[in-house]
Amino acid sequence: MPPKSGKKPSAMQVAQSFIKTYYKTVSESKKDTYRFYHENSHFLHSAGQDQQGSVTGLDAIKAAIAQSDLAGDAQKVNVDLDPGSMDAQNSANETVLLTVTGVITFQGEAVDRSRMFVQNFCLAPQMQQSGAYAWDA
Repeated sequence: MPPKSGKKPSAMQVAQSFIKTYYKTVSESKKDTYRFYHENSHFLHSAGQDQQGSVTGLDAIKAAIAQSDLAGDAQKVNVDLDPGSMDAQNSANETVLLTVTGVITFQGEAVDRSRMFVQNFCLAPQMQQSGAYAWDA
């Protein structure tokens, strides 16, 4: 959300707003995570040695999320950013480079499991509304 002075929000303000909403969606409605992307967005998800290729476009991103561990048997996903960190920097063409680390816990499976994660985003401004979308993640 832009400051009241009319200035553009800082990279950190954009990042904090984005991750608050993004990780709330991951925790509460993981299948809807694709809504943070646009048709021209890129998505890459890797878990340990399980490396996937980058995909582009909403349908491909939605399918990649459905095949990731976010779509597993866990009834609840909890994302804890407190033990992690966040770094946001302005980049070319008004984008924001964002790196987030934390702990993700999958609950409701036979055994709850947690692991550290690192997630990178390149956030692009939305032209029709305020905020940003994940252009490259």
